[in-house]
Amino acid sequence: MNKQKILAISFIFILMAGCSNSNINWFGYEEGAAIARQNNKHTVVYFSADSCSACTELEETVFQNKIIAETLEKDFVPIKINLHEVDSVYYDSTKIDVLSFRKICKVPMAPTWAVFNSEEEWLESFHGLKNAAETSVVLDFYKDEVYKETKLVDYLYYRYFNKLLEEDNTNAELQYLAGYFYYHAVEKYDIAEKYFLKAVNLNPKFAEAYAVLYKLTIKKENYNENLAEELIEKAKENGFSEFEAIVAKSYELAQKYGPPVWE
Repeated sequence: MNKQKILAISFIFILMAGCSNSNINWFGYEEGAAIARQNNKHTVVYFSADSCSACTELEETVFQNKIIAETLEKDFVPIKINLHEVDSVYYDSTKIDVLSFRKICKVPMAPTWAVFNSEEEWLESFHGLKNAAETSVVLDFYKDEVYKETKLVDYLYYRYFNKLLEEDNTNAELQYLAGYFYYHAVEKYDIAEKYFLKAVNLNPKFAEAYAVLYKLTIKKENYNENLAEELIEKAKENGFSEFEAIVAKSYELAQKYGPPVWE
């Protein structure tokens, strides 16, 4: 295992060591939903059950983690529903039984936690036991509203590879992966361009990076034709032959430096 992978995996488990007796102030559904609407916050609705060993483990590990508890308290409205105690909820001003509510947010069993926006629109549910590191990344995805721009799986890859890049910012291949996220997943081309420029500065023979820079250049209004021609020629000089190679290179590098710890 190379140094970058070891560093990344070590980072993932730093969160696991952040456990303390952090208590979360759980609300009932109606009160929590009202607070979320008033404060424009997302809710995390945790479905638990009596005599549920997985629920106990989740509560004693993930929800006792200091980072998780602080994030839930500060950036979300935490709501808890015990499936053995709560028969109905007022969802979107309408009283419905819990079974119907579970169907809305795709909750097959406990433990499951679901994310809603401030308007009570269900976004996603996560079943079973996840560790603190996984949970932290998912909470950030919704807290920062990245879900409005890209898929969770793309965000997970980005977080993973970006951490590797923080440990080694002279790695042209990691610069390419970060650039590809902004190019393909969220279409923030100005940020993508900076990463690809770093990639070719670090590796002047990086054919695929030149090819993406060419595509980014011709997207611009009144683009520099001479620059575009120079970039595609650089790509060809270094073995580039077809644009499918851009995607192929991203998959190749993802396999080389990944996959992420959580898939």
